[in-house]
Amino acid sequence: YFRIIPSMNMKDSNVKTVFAQTGFNPSRYLEKVEEQELERCEKVIEVEGRKGKYQEKPSLYDRYLRRNCKVQPYIARLSYSQFVKRYQSISKIDPKFDLKAIKVQKHSDEDGNIEYGNHIITNDYDSSEYAIQLPQFILITDLKPGELPYMRLRSPQVLRYHKFNREKNPHEFYFSELQLYHPHSLQTGALSRERDDLEKCFQTYQNSELFKVKAKIMPFLESVEEGLEKAKELQNTIGDDLDPQNEQDREECREIGTKDHPDFALLDPANLENSEDTRSGLFKTIELMAVEQLVKKTESLDKDQRLVLSLVLNFCAKIKISRATPIEIAPPMLIIQ
Repeated sequence: YFRIIPSMNMKDSNVKTVFAQTGFNPSRYLEKVEEQELERCEKVIEVEGRKGKYQEKPSLYDRYLRRNCKVQPYIARLSYSQFVKRYQSISKIDPKFDLKAIKVQKHSDEDGNIEYGNHIITNDYDSSEYAIQLPQFILITDLKPGELPYMRLRSPQVLRYHKFNREKNPHEFYFSELQLYHPHSLQTGALSRERDDLEKCFQTYQNSELFKVKAKIMPFLESVEEGLEKAKELQNTIGDDLDPQNEQDREECREIGTKDHPDFALLDPANLENSEDTRSGLFKTIELMAVEQLVKKTESLDKDQRLVLSLVLNFCAKIKISRATPIEIAPPMLIIQ
């Protein structure tokens, strides 16, 4: 909607000039700044054709990083996704509001499911009998000129965000997952090391166990992603399935049936009599381990081994989906040393 270029005024290098497009409304994205407050602003811009100076309105993520974890230490474990879904900006709070954490006992509904909608979701939520209730208000620090100082609890909202492809953009994928579901703030570095280092980002992703938080904050996300993946695979073959000519060809093939070529009839292993055990001593029968043993062995793998395991599991999942909808799947090409 607008473009910012460096100002020609060399005396004030902090001021930028905005060349607005037709119909641009600066109040939607920008906030007017008074002259006495310019020194407190990091980025100041001017709008062509309008008087005064403006600054960009702080984003929800910026406010999340500046939540006051010193006065309210329990909100340090609040994830950004839950912060966005449950809080909105406000100018005043109830003077009787107590900033202390409210510890509550978990309760279950009629189906035996724990009602965690108003609790702070952490990666160890299931291991505790009690939970911390979402505070009615959250304090914001390092306020910018004209910024509202508080966040108020609201009803759950829809969370819309951009999802990166894990295979094409692994760093962006892992970092975005950490931003959404792994608690962080300015006091803890705001994931600055993870932003610049893929190895550090992947290590934090593995150790954070954020999937436990994600499963509760976005309970239907997994089923939706599976449905989208199946729909994407179906759209490539639905035209052939609805083609009447293809349907007729398949019907004729079913009537003709299959015939064995005489040159290869004897090569069919199904014709061989299996009268004795012909297994070689170089191989042994594969013994399937219990799930607990597999989980324990998986946890003992290093990051490189887990990456290989992840690729293989993704391939197996696609194979399983292809049984319902036959499609060609290319196996992962790996060289493991």
